[in-house]
Amino acid sequence: MRRGPHSGSSKRARVNHQINAKEVRLIDAEGQ
Repeated sequence: MRRGPHSGSSKRARVNHQINAKEVRLIDAEGQ
């Protein structure tokens, strides 16, 4: 009855990666 460990964590990790990329892009734009 256990759900796969990658069922929800993979989606969350993908979203977090997109958010981090946006933040890094904003920081780089401000730094230059």
